[in-house]
Amino acid sequence: MNLDLIEQVRAIKGDLISRLLQQGCPSIQYRILTEIDQQYQYRDHQFLPALYRQILSDKEVEYICDQPLKQMIERDVHAVDGIETYVRLLKEKGVRSDHPKLREMITYICEDAHVFETGSLRNVGQYLDALNLGGSNMIKATILAYAGFENDSMVQEQINKALQAFQFVTSVQELDEICTFVDGKWVLNKDAYWVSVYHFRLLAYTESWRTNEQMEKVTTAIENMLRLAPIHDMKGRWKQQIIAPGNFAIQSIEMDFRQLKRPQDWMQWFHRMELLAKMGVIDRSDHFKKQIELVIRTFVSDRDIFSRIKSHRYFTHWSPYSGFRLEENWNSRRKKENDFLFRLVLIIHDAFPIKIKNEKDIRMQPTHLSQITVSKTPTSN
Repeated sequence: MNLDLIEQVRAIKGDLISRLLQQGCPSIQYRILTEIDQQYQYRDHQFLPALYRQILSDKEVEYICDQPLKQMIERDVHAVDGIETYVRLLKEKGVRSDHPKLREMITYICEDAHVFETGSLRNVGQYLDALNLGGSNMIKATILAYAGFENDSMVQEQINKALQAFQFVTSVQELDEICTFVDGKWVLNKDAYWVSVYHFRLLAYTESWRTNEQMEKVTTAIENMLRLAPIHDMKGRWKQQIIAPGNFAIQSIEMDFRQLKRPQDWMQWFHRMELLAKMGVIDRSDHFKKQIELVIRTFVSDRDIFSRIKSHRYFTHWSPYSGFRLEENWNSRRKKENDFLFRLVLIIHDAFPIKIKNEKDIRMQPTHLSQITVSKTPTSN
């Protein structure tokens, strides 16, 4: 990363943290103080506990925590009102993994061998696993990874399967080699793998796989996906059944920040970049580093860019795939901007793990953005 970009990252990260600590919702403030700038969490011993109590009083958090487990397990795990969504939302809100309701849901996921034998995955989940396309077991492992249970043997097994899939992607020269167009669908050939959003999520929320060799392998696979783009909406085949893996946010991996028009494209861009940042890929990829530079420069020159994005269910409604909003609602421009800026801070923090300038003064500094020289012509890919 060049020095100019380092200075931009430092300046904007400090500015946004200061802003969000003043006006963000309790979940945003709590996650900044516990995940991004932990040196502040002991400045006021009462502040973090007070924030956490507010998180537990959040309407969406209370809605989940008030439900009996018996009621939850009667529904599809892989659904809007299912345990997968609930675990994901509680962790996004900042609920700790030792919370009784999270422990209860995780215990159920771990101990019930038939958890995915009903609902939307009952006829396809095991087959997607057999094809290494991100089925029931990988989704289960990802749920455990959200809550920090990386050392579980099943999670480790699925991490290895994810790495195998990324290894396969590194060797693909042309998409025609691995899939065939059948009845209007691109279907993967026998013994061909591809990566789903769950391959990305599992690696994003785990650490044990991160040797230099494995990091390079995963980065090479993703660079190869960029070279092969646009990627077909590829399906798997189990006997005579065509089944769809979770390609959400991954199929459009090459989409440039400047091409974003529809709100659902914006949401998927942010989700994808957040996963790539957590995986440690962005700082190894010129393409994604340029994307970060572009979004920073664009925001500095156009502070209203995020407030102009239209609301959409992908942002405001949580499901196994969608969900972005941590603020209670988007009834005001400020709340909407807070959610976008928090995601930008997360991406910057995970992509470039560098310390910001004057960390001890972050709450006192109203802005650092005036220090940035904005290029008249955005950097191109």
